[in-house]
This record gives sequence, structure tokens and C-alpha cells, in this order.
Amino acid sequence: MAPSDGTTDAAEVYDALAPIYDAAGGDRPFALLAAERLERRLGSRRDEALSILDLGCGTGTLLLALAAAHPRWRLCGVDASAGMLAVARAKPDQARVLWTRARLPAPLPFGEPFDVVGAFYDTLNHLPDPDALAAAFRTVASVLRPGGLLVFDLNNVLGFERLWRHRVAFDLRGHHIDTRLRYDASTQTGEAAIDLTDGDGRERRLVLRQRCFSDTEVAGALLAAGLKVESAAPFSPIDDGSPSKTWFVATKEQ
Repeated sequence: MAPSDGTTDAAEVYDALAPIYDAAGGDRPFALLAAERLERRLGSRRDEALSILDLGCGTGTLLLALAAAHPRWRLCGVDASAGMLAVARAKPDQARVLWTRARLPAPLPFGEPFDVVGAFYDTLNHLPDPDALAAAFRTVASVLRPGGLLVFDLNNVLGFERLWRHRVAFDLRGHHIDTRLRYDASTQTGEAAIDLTDGDGRERRLVLRQRCFSDTEVAGALLAAGLKVESAAPFSPIDDGSPSKTWFVATKEQ
């Protein structure tokens, strides 16, 4: 069901984009960059039998890369989009990962805690406000072991101001996508109006919104959930001179 403000439910947007999502990522998708950064952060712990949960796992690119490199790791992926999970479940070696459909900030169906929880490619920007972000962090804390890591990225103010003010149109695998991006600083909200024509000629209008969270809002939401910011570092997957995202690492209190 679409939200009352005219926004398309995010899961519905990604259901529509799922057939072309991986191809749109190019030869070097963000998921692989995130996997590399996560492994560097884990350092020598990579040799342990770790348990990793990826929230907003999408088509599973990150988790399947970790599965190939670390056969001893317990890997789980959660996404709200049935379409994205269907793509993930059709990939080679997908049985190495437990795939689950769920939506933050609702409780997650896991009994055994995780060593690391990740939320990448601005997954948490889809939450509408700081209260929802705090609720999501409480959900994370409920499945994270004491001393465990939460690693995530968010689109930051620079990213919204520079990247969410353009029009992007392209054709890919029989689909035509025309996206108009805008950012409203007064509400800290980015909007992507997507006109999608699929391979059968069906036309759809999708409206996706993201919320820009300040570092102060993020730190407060983490603290309220019993999580402590360890680091917050601007970075860019595209251009080092334009750090459009912030990479956060937080720990659960012992």
C-alpha cells in the first residue's frame, strides 16, 4: 500500500527495479565496495567463524561475495522487497545465505545473536524520521551480541545537495528509466520521481523518498538503543572529492 503522502512504498519501488538492479550497478557495484570496507574493518577477525546480518540486502551481491571468501561465516540477509530477494535466491551459491523478508523497524525473526549487523547503500535513509531511525537501531540491538558491531552508511547533506538535484534517464535491458531528483533542505527530504517503462511497454510512476539524518540525530538514536558511535567518516563511492556518504561504525554496550 502506498503511503498517504503519495510516496510509493519503498519495497514496491525495488520490486519494480529488481529485474535490472544488478545491471544498473555496472561492473563495480557499491555492494562490493561495502564488502571490502567491512572486511578491512574486521581485520584479523576475518579468520573467525563470524555471524553477519545484512539489512537491506537487496539482490545479495554483498553477502554472496562474503560467502565466497569466508565459508565458515554464518550469513543472513533481510530485505522488504520480495522482488529483490527473488533475484538473490536465483543466484549461484545462494543456499549459503539465509534470506528473510522483513521490514525495519519491525522485530527480526532471529534467535541467535550476530557478531556484525550491516545496513549499506543508504538503506537507513529510507526511514522517515529520527523516531523511526531510533526504533530501527533498537531492533538492531536486539539481534546484536554485546560488544558486536553495527556498520552502516547514510547519504549525508553533501550527497543530497549535490546528487539529488538532477535528472537521470537511460535504457537498460528493454527498460526505460527517467528519474527526476530533488532535495528539500527545509524538511531534510530527498525525492526521486521515477518514470519506468518495462520490457512489455507498461508504464509506471514511482516516487521514492529518503530522509537526510544529521550526525547528531544518528548519534542520539544510537545512544537510545544502547549503541555507541565508534567512528563516522565521510566517503564517496564515486569521487573522492565529493564525500556524499558517511560510513558509521557503532558498538553494542557490553
